[in-house]
Amino acid sequence: MKRRNVFLTIMQTFLLAIFAHAQARQVTITISTSQTEVKAGVPVNLEIVLANLSQQDIHIFRAPGHEHAELFYSISVCRGDGSAAPMTTYDDAINNRGARPISKIMTTIKPGEKLKEYATISDIFDMTVAGKYEIVVKRPDPLDPRVLIRSNRISIDVIN
Repeated sequence: MKRRNVFLTIMQTFLLAIFAHAQARQVTITISTSQTEVKAGVPVNLEIVLANLSQQDIHIFRAPGHEHAELFYSISVCRGDGSAAPMTTYDDAINNRGARPISKIMTTIKPGEKLKEYATISDIFDMTVAGKYEIVVKRPDPLDPRVLIRSNRISIDVIN
């Protein structure tokens, strides 16, 4: 009986530690676009909001200005059938298969603050084929870089 109680106490402590660690991750990514339906070939702009809900400053790199968030976020675009949208030559360049801009700024986001950045995802992915596209954004957690923060999922319909 004592062994069982010790085991249960250890498990409870372990689970509480995991829960507390998960609660400590208080950095979120929210994506949105004003374009839920676009004509094929029209630029698709994505707003990415990184929110610091923690009690400490976070420090991240970003591109000068608030454009080109794709340089510091991993953006995934899938078609309605689940297949990945084809990449453009620009994506080849920014993912170390060619020249990559080196300008970056270290930014501090204070507790409770948000950073808005933008990416033109149609520059990165070929979205010229009509259909539904789903977008998700990821970035390493500034408080624990071993963990990826994942955004909400949004959908865009491309029409002819």
